[in-house]
Amino acid sequence: FYVKVQNNKAYIANNVTLDFEQDSRNPVHTIRIHAYDAGGLRSLFPTEVQITVQDVNDCSPVFDRSNYTGGVSENELVGTFVLQVSATDCDISPNFRRIRYRLPVSANRYFRITLASGIIMTRRTFDYETDQRLFDFNILVQDVS
Repeated sequence: FYVKVQNNKAYIANNVTLDFEQDSRNPVHTIRIHAYDAGGLRSLFPTEVQITVQDVNDCSPVFDRSNYTGGVSENELVGTFVLQVSATDCDISPNFRRIRYRLPVSANRYFRITLASGIIMTRRTFDYETDQRLFDFNILVQDVS
């Protein structure tokens, strides 16, 4: 941080980008400021300014793996567990770490996903002889903050 004086007013500015995730152990910065008169004499009573870096929602969720594979036997009941996907968000504040999963429209006929947990279950029963055997689709994960 540095102090910039302009039109007889002092402004505190930063010369580096502040990142809460990188500096979360010490998010409070204390600056001691001394005033000087026109003759160069320093005041006897400096002031301290505390600046607190706050978290913002600046991280996007990322899947823990690049590919997931699951399976289900034919004639299983509707609601049978297929697999669970998982993603994480590097934001530290709990309000910014909440994520939600979604399936593409093409997969919604066959499967459903729990928004918060990423558990994928069947939406119908499958017949090995008559139904599609392989489903390949992308799952969307979004930040809900």
